[in-house]
Amino acid sequence: MVKIDRRLFGLLRYQTIFFPAKSALETALRSTELVRFFWTNQALGSTRRFLIRDEVGASILVDLTQSLDVLLKAMSQTARRKLRLAEKIAGLKIVRNGPDAVRDFLPLYNDFARAKHNGVSPVTEDVLQRYAPYSDLFLCYLDDRPVCGHLNLVDPDLRRSRLVYSANRRFDDPETARTCAIINCHLHWHEMQAYREENLMVYDFGGYSKGANAGIDRFKESFGGTIVDEHTYLCAGVPVLGRLLLRLRSMISPPPAAMRSLPTPNPTESS
Repeated sequence: MVKIDRRLFGLLRYQTIFFPAKSALETALRSTELVRFFWTNQALGSTRRFLIRDEVGASILVDLTQSLDVLLKAMSQTARRKLRLAEKIAGLKIVRNGPDAVRDFLPLYNDFARAKHNGVSPVTEDVLQRYAPYSDLFLCYLDDRPVCGHLNLVDPDLRRSRLVYSANRRFDDPETARTCAIINCHLHWHEMQAYREENLMVYDFGGYSKGANAGIDRFKESFGGTIVDEHTYLCAGVPVLGRLLLRLRSMISPPPAAMRSLPTPNPTESS
């Protein structure tokens, strides 16, 4: 379970809790408290009386306890072909975390978000720093130019990672788009192998639309994972007060990243 404490209007305490344990879902909430429980397949139980909103979604999970051979065999032929093609690309380099990764990921992601034109919001360095204690940032470079990046939230207790932000340069031109499709697949496979070596059990692709985003769904399906349903609950100690505060917040400015619905599927994933 991962907890991030925030302040709404700089005053009202609220929490975002990712992969909440059952004990967290049973927690009594104070009247001035807002809590967002992200990505759980568990029911709220007694906490349901505090519920403001229940967002139902799905994701694709890959079981990392399997052998590499089994993981590869579960992938589609297209995914395995991309991995073979990636091995032939000279000048590829993957960096995990560090100041260079943050510096290079921000323009990569924000350029990608602007090119999408479908509601994908840019991120700031503050957002990345907020996630930093609980996440990994992977950047793949081609000839020292960042071309693909993923930010994965990591829960060491559950031994699970989840894709939160992803970007690449596929909107630059058709040739770069073809290369990015290969490199993006390669980067996911690199992360899966790294997390498996570190004894993580689950690699979570960060959402599944069940057809609303067919191309992205097919890409995630190509890794052979299992589709699971999940809930994101927004709760408040006094639900009426919580609704009022959120409405006021949205009238003043867009909600903070951790209070927005992290899209399902993640809109930044490429096929």
